[in-house]
Amino acid sequence: MQLLEIHVDGFGVFCNKHTTGLSSGTNVIYGPNEFGKSTLLAFIRRILFGFRTSSSTNPYPALSGGTYGGRIVCQLTNGKIVTISRKEGRSGGPVKLFIDSAELSGQEELNRILGGISEKFYENVYAIGLDELQALKTLEEEEVKNHIYGAGLELGTTSLTELQNTFLKPAEMVFKPSGSVQKIPALYKEIRDKEKAIEETKKLLSKYDELVRERDGFQDAIRALDTEIGKLEKDQRRLEAQKALFPTYVNLKEAEDSLARTAEMPLFREDALTKLEKLDVAALNMEKQTKDDINELRELELKRDGLVYNDRIIGVEQSIISLQKESEQFKSASKDISHVREQRATLANSVQTRIEKLGPEWTGERVRNFNLSHLQEDQSRTAKDQINEAKRKIESVKSKMEAHLDSKAGEASRGVRIPPFLRNIGYLSVVLGLAGFTLGFIFSQPALSAFSACLLIVGLVLALSERRPSPSLASDPLERKYTDDLASTDSAYRGISDEWQAHLRSIGLNESLSPDGALDVVRTIKEIQSDQVSLDGLDSRTKAMENAIDSVNNLLNQVVGSLDKTKISDDVVASIEILAQQLSAAKETKNKKESSDEEIERRRQKIRSNREALDQAKHELQEYVSSSGVSNETDFRLKYQSFRKREDLKKTVEQCRTTIQSAVGIGEYYDKFIASISATEPAAVSATLEIQDQGLEETKKERDEKKEGISELRVRIDDLSVKDLAEDQTGLEVKKQQLRDYSADWARAQIALFALARAISKYENTRQPEVIKASTDVFEKITNHTYAMIIKPTETNELVIQDRSAKRKSIVTFHVIDPGGFQTY
Repeated sequence: MQLLEIHVDGFGVFCNKHTTGLSSGTNVIYGPNEFGKSTLLAFIRRILFGFRTSSSTNPYPALSGGTYGGRIVCQLTNGKIVTISRKEGRSGGPVKLFIDSAELSGQEELNRILGGISEKFYENVYAIGLDELQALKTLEEEEVKNHIYGAGLELGTTSLTELQNTFLKPAEMVFKPSGSVQKIPALYKEIRDKEKAIEETKKLLSKYDELVRERDGFQDAIRALDTEIGKLEKDQRRLEAQKALFPTYVNLKEAEDSLARTAEMPLFREDALTKLEKLDVAALNMEKQTKDDINELRELELKRDGLVYNDRIIGVEQSIISLQKESEQFKSASKDISHVREQRATLANSVQTRIEKLGPEWTGERVRNFNLSHLQEDQSRTAKDQINEAKRKIESVKSKMEAHLDSKAGEASRGVRIPPFLRNIGYLSVVLGLAGFTLGFIFSQPALSAFSACLLIVGLVLALSERRPSPSLASDPLERKYTDDLASTDSAYRGISDEWQAHLRSIGLNESLSPDGALDVVRTIKEIQSDQVSLDGLDSRTKAMENAIDSVNNLLNQVVGSLDKTKISDDVVASIEILAQQLSAAKETKNKKESSDEEIERRRQKIRSNREALDQAKHELQEYVSSSGVSNETDFRLKYQSFRKREDLKKTVEQCRTTIQSAVGIGEYYDKFIASISATEPAAVSATLEIQDQGLEETKKERDEKKEGISELRVRIDDLSVKDLAEDQTGLEVKKQQLRDYSADWARAQIALFALARAISKYENTRQPEVIKASTDVFEKITNHTYAMIIKPTETNELVIQDRSAKRKSIVTFHVIDPGGFQTY
């Protein structure tokens, strides 16, 4: 069986993992420690032989989730594909097998496909893991060892132990040297005991025949007494029947005499009177029901005439329903419209105030139409970053230049120096000139920028004059570089400022705005635009509320006018509720009146039907009375009573006859019994019965005495015979045949065991591992050819040696004498 695919639903660290494309030959699965190689091997074992349910013995719970279990796909030697699936459950979990669209289940079916190998054999031969390698006892397992030797002897999946037990155990149950409980020794003892019993029985045969003849005589006497007892019991039963049935006989005669005196009547049915009474009751009930229905009809007509309603309000039902539907909307609109108007006025004032803060050039329409794309917003944020970066570069260059000038001043301390207050004025001029230049550039003030530039130059001259170098240091390349860098950064800053002002002009904002200021203006405009949308929504909501209020008022006026009224109530909602109540009452009254009309018509129809049924019932009653041959109901009842009396007498006669016939028989037996009981008095029957009972008792006593004699004879016969001689002899022959059969079975088993031992010996001599074969050649030489072989027997883990005469001994120590002296190996 070849493994093709592995699908793990949940097992150890694996969850919903699949391995496909496994081919024949060697497939290598590699990975670092704790990668899951041993887990995958354990998963295959559990799919084949069952999951362990105890948490203490299951080192691979589904740690990553998923259903505990999975499936593997294999190819059998016949080429068929089998899918083996198992999930967690009792007894290792339920297993299912799918072969050629057929579904099988159960561990037995899986074991059959696996060739009957056990889990231990599979783990030690086909799926060896780290645990087995560390134990170093793989081939010491008895089951694994026997399967391997069985495979070497071409036994297939049958182990050597199973094959040996197939012959050895039955043979030991039949016979075992020095054994006494096996079948052959036990059977032999039974045969000897049976032969002794037969000899004793033969000695008692003469006395046995005499007792048998005496027993037969007693049995003949008992049979004669049984016949006599039968006759006496028959006469006793006849007399007891006469005594017991005499009251029944008296009732029979009286009933027959009364029946003879009763005149014949017309033939009535059994239920004739019952049917007559039913017809009477039906006619009376029908007449009473008709009267009740007439009274109820009158009451219904009075109630119907008292029902009055306004038909006009029903005509405007749809309008009232519409008013009910719009009532809640009207109520809500009336309640909220003033608040919405106030909210709209407050929001409009807030919007107008914020528009005025934007500047006089801004109007509500301009704010509503203002639209800034995402790209333009991004350009504003980018311009802010660029301006800040340009300022940072200017400050960096200035810092470097000041540091360089300070360094030069230290070196040129012997140069020309100016008073400290002039130096401080120079520093202040530099700061003010630089700030003024920046502000003039940002706010587009050329005059301020030019003045600030002059102030910056004066300040630089005063500040640098302190560090004026000696004539030898007048030409400084690094200072020229810093000067050029400062001019370059100033130029870049002015270019970025010009681009920013152009961007502000393009989007319609004031050119003097800084990037942060421009973003604040845009954010304010968006907030105003959102509020303008809210104002539009409030306007639409106010308009909808006004329309809803006008619609309800107009419809209510129409409905009130159609009812010839001027007003229902000052409150519109209350008017609608009053109209709805009046409509409901009018509809209810109309429905009641219509239902009353229908009910009145049904009652009238029912009364007509009842009158017809009453006439029919009276007609049927008269016809039924006339059909019995009588003129009226009174005559019918009298003749029916006479008919029932005669039928009861006939039934009594029949019951008495049936009782007597069930006891004595019918026909001739019945006639004889009636003649006998009619000619005999009860007192004479009782006296005869007493005499009969006494004679029967004495006869039974004599029979019981004979039976006791037979019982004593049977005991004496049983003591003499024990068992029938022929039966004992037959049993003896059966046991002898069993002894012969057991002997033949034992001999066949011994022959098979001998052949198996020869086969094992041949296997051990010819199919030893190569290392043992190589050791044999060396061992034979060093023992001067005394021991020809080293053998690893199948039944032990120790090695043995075998000499040329096939005698074996265990390897512990052995000695060899050679010309060089006594050598121990």
